[in-house]
Amino acid sequence: MVPQRRRAEWMSGRVALKRAYRAHRASLHSMSLHDIVVVRSPSGAPRIEHEPSLHCSIAHAMGWALGAVAATPVGGDLEPATRMDARLAPRFSEASEVDLLIAGGVARESAPTVLWTLKEAVLKARETGLASHPRTVRLWGRTESGWFASAPVGASGVRFWDVVTLRRGPLCLALATPSAEESP
Repeated sequence: MVPQRRRAEWMSGRVALKRAYRAHRASLHSMSLHDIVVVRSPSGAPRIEHEPSLHCSIAHAMGWALGAVAATPVGGDLEPATRMDARLAPRFSEASEVDLLIAGGVARESAPTVLWTLKEAVLKARETGLASHPRTVRLWGRTESGWFASAPVGASGVRFWDVVTLRRGPLCLALATPSAEESP
């Protein structure tokens, strides 16, 4: 049996995705959320039933939810800001990646969680999620709007990613989209 809190977060994620879809399709603004059906693609990624070509992502944590919809691959993640610490970072990253974040202005105590969130957002955009190890995502540096990362080409056909990260109160958020850049 799924705990009530997890079920509520799961539902909140679907509602967030439905709202993002409605905002993406401005002409559907009056459409009822009940009429928007979220299904799973063969890879397990969420999709809008009657628009399977749209890319979608859902994340939820601590009672908050994120839904993202785009014409190109998109991945989002949301984590408690204190979820990861420096002891866990070597399991999913290189020390140089944590150093890049700190040099880019991320607080030392938040850097492991920001890096985890960034990597999971890329994995979701690749439509593998955590079926691929987070070490397959490599952080290369800072961009004007966020971070530049790479990952092996997956179903999306994309290798390089732009990732925006935010820290808001007790949460870290990351959103990954294909990069226009071709190499680090």
